[in-house]
Amino acid sequence: MHEEANEGIHMKYAQLLAERRDTIAENQLAGLIDFGKETILDEDDQNFWEKKWLENTYLSSNYNFHFTNEQIDTTVNYYHPFLTFDETLTPIYKIYFPKGYTLSFQLIKDFRRSVYKANDPYKNMKRLGDYLFVVVDQAQVVLANSHDFDLNILNIPLPQIGQGEKVAFNGFDVLAYNHSDDVFVLIGEPLSEVLVWISNFSFFFSLFLLVVPVVDLFRLVISNRKIYELWQNYLFTYAYKLA
Repeated sequence: MHEEANEGIHMKYAQLLAERRDTIAENQLAGLIDFGKETILDEDDQNFWEKKWLENTYLSSNYNFHFTNEQIDTTVNYYHPFLTFDETLTPIYKIYFPKGYTLSFQLIKDFRRSVYKANDPYKNMKRLGDYLFVVVDQAQVVLANSHDFDLNILNIPLPQIGQGEKVAFNGFDVLAYNHSDDVFVLIGEPLSEVLVWISNFSFFFSLFLLVVPVVDLFRLVISNRKIYELWQNYLFTYAYKLA
């Protein structure tokens, strides 16, 4: 049951990690844009937007903020989050404003949570910190929280596009998810022999507790004694064993 539950979470998280768009961030940015359209800003626009970014726990938890004054092409679409990527293929949302400045929100690739401020998990993946993962795009690691998958990562056998498959990889219980021709995700956790031993012991101990009374009842039934006497004998015997 533990493995089946984990497999479902692995697949869900792998799909979310492989998709470079962040619809939660886009919704939060849309709210900022609406606020910016309706607000007459002071001369110090940068401080205003930095404050708005910090007040938004999801954006400040998962994205670095940059304010730049730059010459903007007049054909650009103002007030619209535009997804682009830097040289390391890290997602960056940019918003252009008619006043001649740009707001940039770059994904924080370090997924460790801060203990000093409120944190909203990336794409609502609350248990992401429980697993190790790596996202590969065009043979390049673009997101990861561990180097444990680095060795021979490009040689791992992948399922068909859109499918996920459990694989044994460098001592880890890993789901390999093939998102597209260029993108795949590995996500999993270390194989724990101790947890396997505890799980097996718990199963067999529980099975033993169920089998013992059944065997006792069967033994009493085949002795051809009266039902009432059998039941009394069974209760006495079982109570004695429990004591």
